Amino acid sequence: MKQRMLNWQEELKSFRGVKNTFIIEGNINDRYPVVDSDGNITFKVLNNIIFDLFNDDKENNTYDFFFCNPIMGFTDALSLDNVSNGVSAAEKVLNEDKKTEERLNARCHPEECSKTTLSSEIIRTMMTKFIDGIEKIPAIVLNYASHYMLSQEGINSEEHTFFLNLLYASDNAIRYKDGVSTLILLVEKFNDIPEWFYRNNPNLKMISISLPDRPTRTSYIEQIFEDFREPENLEMTKAKNKFVDLTDEMKIIEISELKRLAENNDIPIENICDTISVYKYGIKENPWEFVKEKFRMEKIDIKERLKERVKGQDAVLDKIVPIIKRSVTGFSGLQHSSENVKPRGVAFLAGPTGTGKTELVKAVTELIFEDESRLLRFDMSEYSAEHADQKLFGAPPGYVGYSNGGQLTNAIKQNPFSVILFDEIEKAHPSILDKFLQVLEDGRMTDGRGDTVYFSETLIFFTSNIGIYEYERDMKDRITSKKRVVDFDASAETVQSAVLSAIEGEEGFKPEFINRVGHNNIVAFKFIDKENSEIIASSMIKRINDRILKNSGIVVKISEDTMQYIYNLCNEDKVVEMGGRGIGNLIESVYINPLSQYIYDSECKNGEVVCVKSGDGGLTFDKE
Repeated sequence: MKQRMLNWQEELKSFRGVKNTFIIEGNINDRYPVVDSDGNITFKVLNNIIFDLFNDDKENNTYDFFFCNPIMGFTDALSLDNVSNGVSAAEKVLNEDKKTEERLNARCHPEECSKTTLSSEIIRTMMTKFIDGIEKIPAIVLNYASHYMLSQEGINSEEHTFFLNLLYASDNAIRYKDGVSTLILLVEKFNDIPEWFYRNNPNLKMISISLPDRPTRTSYIEQIFEDFREPENLEMTKAKNKFVDLTDEMKIIEISELKRLAENNDIPIENICDTISVYKYGIKENPWEFVKEKFRMEKIDIKERLKERVKGQDAVLDKIVPIIKRSVTGFSGLQHSSENVKPRGVAFLAGPTGTGKTELVKAVTELIFEDESRLLRFDMSEYSAEHADQKLFGAPPGYVGYSNGGQLTNAIKQNPFSVILFDEIEKAHPSILDKFLQVLEDGRMTDGRGDTVYFSETLIFFTSNIGIYEYERDMKDRITSKKRVVDFDASAETVQSAVLSAIEGEEGFKPEFINRVGHNNIVAFKFIDKENSEIIASSMIKRINDRILKNSGIVVKISEDTMQYIYNLCNEDKVVEMGGRGIGNLIESVYINPLSQYIYDSECKNGEVVCVKSGDGGLTFDKE
């Protein structure tokens, strides 16, 4: 596809000579494509492009450009190399041209004014007064204009004078035959400068420069990598297309750095995509590749491994297994325009409490990374207050805790290859859910310090019990009572339907959030049935007895009728409603507490055997 002039370039050219003031924001410190009349593309810095757009008549330039920044002051050159001895062009004019002092009303002597004040006086004069001998229209470009203010919270008197001079220049710019004296400010964000300067200013045009799009990245990558210019080489074309996708949201300068990174690390052109991991995470080998190879070599049966820890949720595991396989193979998000920028996988686990949602996430983490500690867990009930998003993603500049970063973003910087669990997501403040939209869509997030954190190598889980209960609230939106709306014996399909209805209802989540998660990735857990509650209880009793033997050398024997007594208690409604957690609490109450008391009071020793039996009043204990 033929490259054309970028939108912001066309916009700037169209309003040249119409508006006298421009604020250009966004990706201003980069290189950009310029297309000549023959269709050839070169990449230039912003100052050069601005100069060329205003002076497209190469034989007779209309505009005389002056470039200014807070450090060097003025220069009439496109390169600082032409500024000798650190003395700016403006100061040279003041020192050498006697007429300049008169034009500036003798108020702009460097020894009497700061460089900032001096600059604004010169700009005001150049834009608002006809100067003898000037044949071209003056155009001033303020580089680093965001940094003429020390603080975004307020400006001091000198800064106020500086921008007031600029506003006066904008309001009183001289219109020449072929144009108008022009002021161009380059800023990171529009609000980096006082709002009163640009609000309702009819002379001003705002222009945004976005990060390079796919055609731009493709053009640049083909320029710097000679091997990618051969369309008949299918392998190279495949590698190029993947590299273009992986550099989404990167600047041209960063892509140039990737080339140098590949050269420094001896990465061949066919493996150029490996530089992304080096650039983003500081490592060459992606751990997910090791996981993929492990799964292939060991022929791991994912469902059976997960069933060892998650009982009675076969329908859930049938939906989770494909998500894990997509994550391991790296096939998540292939249907989207930009490959491999989204998280490795996303799942929304819903259903009653204690049914195995968190246990499943722990099991998945252990299965993938062989280390449950690789799970990053966040209890979202701790992030329900206003401004809680700052706790996760970091406070903006100027706020308390700004330098500390966010709890989530810091954790991902340290462990970019992780499983993340956002527990009870419905309790999070809505501002956090809005932030998750970018994480789920682009696989990245910029924290409060301006650092980009990548989530493209993470597997993300959300849990919730939405749809299982209906809540009544008081006037202050506090929950006063809850009512279960799903029967204990409801099928997985029934629970799934109830969950989806609640998620998409008024009390649920925004469609934007659900669409990014994906309806197929919403998985509902059913209540634990009688058969599986007995399996869970039996597993817990066995684990308890094994640990007592290991730690104290005491053998605990429990009869079948005693186990049946515990099973019956586990199937009471109040226990079933709490799921596996309820079973654990019950066993602690009726088994662990009296057993520990008996062992303590009876001074049981290493090698002794304790027999557990059931009676009318509960469990009884005797030494064998």
